[in-house]
Amino acid sequence: MRSSVLERGGLDFDVRIVALSTLENRGEAYRREVNPRGEVPAIEDDGKVIWDSAACLVYIARKYGGEQWLGRSRPRRALPR
Repeated sequence: MRSSVLERGGLDFDVRIVALSTLENRGEAYRREVNPRGEVPAIEDDGKVIWDSAACLVYIARKYGGEQWLGRSRPRRALPR
């Protein structure tokens, strides 16, 4: 997930680098604490962990961007902004 979505929303965030070259994302700690599938990206917000890039983007848009990013109608929500 691109941090530009977070930046565009004016949101404060911290970035955690996950070492894919050493398979950190496949380790027991990452899978237990972040994503049981061992995939990136993931976000943590108010103690809630969201993984899957599409789910992360929809979560951010719904919580912080509202209709500005998603639109009201189903067809509008399907179009990127």
